[in-house]
Amino acid sequence: MRTYRKFSVYMAISMAASSFLLPARSFAGYKDDIGYTRLATNLSGALPKGSNVTVSHIEAFVSSNYMPNTANDEFAGKTFDNVSNLTNGISSHSTEVGQYFYGTNTSIAPAIGIIDNYEADDWMLGGFLNSGTLNYPAIETNSVQNHSWIASGSAETDVVRRLDYAIDRDGFVAAVGLNNGAATTIPAILAHSYNAICVGLSSGDHSRGQTTFDGIGRLKPDIVAPLSLTSDSTPVIGAAAAFLIDEAKILGFSNGTKPQCIKSIIMAGASRDKFSSWSRTPSQPLDQVYGAGELNIFNSYYLLKAGEQESSSNSTVPSTGWDYNSIAANSNRLYFFDVPQSNVVTRLSVVLTWHRRVYDGPDPGFNPETECGNLELHLYEASGYATGNILDSSTSTVDNVEMIYVHNLREGRYALKVSSDTATNYAIAWQSRLALIPECRVITLTNNGVVLSSTVTADMPYGIQASTNLMDKTNWVYIATNTSATNIMTYIDSAATNIPVRFYRFIPDP
Repeated sequence: MRTYRKFSVYMAISMAASSFLLPARSFAGYKDDIGYTRLATNLSGALPKGSNVTVSHIEAFVSSNYMPNTANDEFAGKTFDNVSNLTNGISSHSTEVGQYFYGTNTSIAPAIGIIDNYEADDWMLGGFLNSGTLNYPAIETNSVQNHSWIASGSAETDVVRRLDYAIDRDGFVAAVGLNNGAATTIPAILAHSYNAICVGLSSGDHSRGQTTFDGIGRLKPDIVAPLSLTSDSTPVIGAAAAFLIDEAKILGFSNGTKPQCIKSIIMAGASRDKFSSWSRTPSQPLDQVYGAGELNIFNSYYLLKAGEQESSSNSTVPSTGWDYNSIAANSNRLYFFDVPQSNVVTRLSVVLTWHRRVYDGPDPGFNPETECGNLELHLYEASGYATGNILDSSTSTVDNVEMIYVHNLREGRYALKVSSDTATNYAIAWQSRLALIPECRVITLTNNGVVLSSTVTADMPYGIQASTNLMDKTNWVYIATNTSATNIMTYIDSAATNIPVRFYRFIPDP
């Protein structure tokens, strides 16, 4: 630990500073886990790469250094501005973080070309936030800030409020890391932020749980990524934000670049397949270990591409989409959507986000005071444009995020409702995993077994179950899980040759 000025600043690490950078280590394997490789295959390599995005990279001192090694091959052709201008010394930690954030080979936003570099204490003090003074935070002109460091200090509330103020005023995404180690506490700075994206690890080996000041009981993290250190998972989320902002600019989605939208799209697109214990409740919108789940850039990309939709009390929206909107106090907005005939939504993931508002108090200079609306999210069955039975809700009274995640919505009409006690802006993103209801039939009985086929959704996994007793619901067992490149799936049950009676069914997205 190193104390500097009024803060104690650390990298979010679990090993000695001298051993951060492991040259023999493979950096690229995580891209398979987060859906990037699959997306690159789908798009034949024609991916957004962050070329329309500029970023800020904030680092704590390591042996009095904080700059990345700008001579590293991964940084060729990039422009670095040492804004803090305290030293030009190289930090191996900063170099590794930079590789995940904007590196040509390691990052998922490899074309980021302009990087502003800050030392963390300077960024908190006179370099950007101006904590401890009556001055407003400086203006951020970049789209993403990355913070792979943690800190504590007597001014922690002031720092967190100033960050939330700057995010809301300037419209940038801030990715902030938790500490390593499941037994560690949630860092006071910056993980207590409302408006940033708080990042953990897919392994769960990070600080987690509830905030302890300036809004007690909010859940952290928001999202996790499949790296071994939070210092590395955080810039992966920063790069994902740059990736999506770049695509939003390419598509002309001006609202899609807003930090509330990026946060909701990243969280709604997250995968929970790895986490058998993942859970949420109406009063607890996120899992206490994994947040919304693991980053899945494949899902988030197509969610963004689905486009901005408008709430309405007399028309429908697609079953996947997003919206940036305003809501009046004590009012609601509705989003009706249909599940087509012969289809099922195997998973519906919905995330609602909004900012805590930080404003200047009455005393001279900038004295940050706060207010945060209480928004709720509800899912209903619907008939026409009238809501019916309520199916699920997210109604946390402390978090500024709500989430609904449900399985198996059959054909019919549904409605999402956003309500608020305060006039505010919000972002909502919803993603439906739509699948054809399978129609299983026996084609023929051969010496090799029973040949089955079913109509399916191409590239969607379907589980094939068998039973010898339809009267016993527990008798069904999985005999295979397959995908098909077409809308017909064929399977040969070779084990059926010695079984007198066997029943079958196909299960979409098991």
